[in-house]
Amino acid sequence: MQPLSLRVLHLRIPDSLPLLDLSRLTQLQELRGELNDLDAVLPPQLVQLELRCVFSAGTLQSLIQLQQLQSLEFLADMNELGQLLLEYDGWEWAAAAAATWPQLPQLCELAVCCLGAAISRQAWQAILSGVAACTKLTKLDLGAPYWSDGYDDDVGDDDDDDDDDDDDDDDDDDDDDDDDDDDDDDDDDDDDDDDTWSVPCAKLAGLTNLKDFTIFNGAQLMAPSDSLALTALTGLTCLVLYGAGAGVGDEQQ
Repeated sequence: MQPLSLRVLHLRIPDSLPLLDLSRLTQLQELRGELNDLDAVLPPQLVQLELRCVFSAGTLQSLIQLQQLQSLEFLADMNELGQLLLEYDGWEWAAAAAATWPQLPQLCELAVCCLGAAISRQAWQAILSGVAACTKLTKLDLGAPYWSDGYDDDVGDDDDDDDDDDDDDDDDDDDDDDDDDDDDDDDDDDDDDDDTWSVPCAKLAGLTNLKDFTIFNGAQLMAPSDSLALTALTGLTCLVLYGAGAGVGDEQQ
């Protein structure tokens, strides 16, 4: 079968697709797609690419091979050619793609703000690690609603948690001892993974190109005084910390 001589291809498909191999479209210059998700092999000669969808880490990896790409757009308008803005509204997709972000030289703006669903601390740690390696970022938005692994309290409220445990001990010492043992086991598991999940500002203090940084629901994400680490980002012109609480050093905020 002869390859199609398409130069422009627009796709609008509401359902998910299996792997889409477009490598045979050797004359394709422009691709636009509106899909729920996309896992595709893209032709290397693409000049213009616009995708409004959720895409896999494999698709992001394939973008690195597009040496002739001049215009790139994902889920939002681009301000300049050659720049890439990624927005995620699903934690599972963000965590899966996080390791690929640092390999995208066009990536300058990143938003990971899913405020309608819980996230595990393991997934959050993967996201933070991926973001921390994106040294060309100039704009970053982060936010989390609550943890999905049994931790609903703010990370800065450890003392309050201890007081609550003491009150419970007065009611039923045996039951609380068992609960404390379980909590200790959970804490040990978290420590074994990586306890930097609670200090996103400190972990991201190496992103010296950042000019615009926003954290939503900061009390859920930030340990006490974590925001002080942002003093290293001397290029910041816009800093927004919504609901930071003790993360800015004020327990009463």
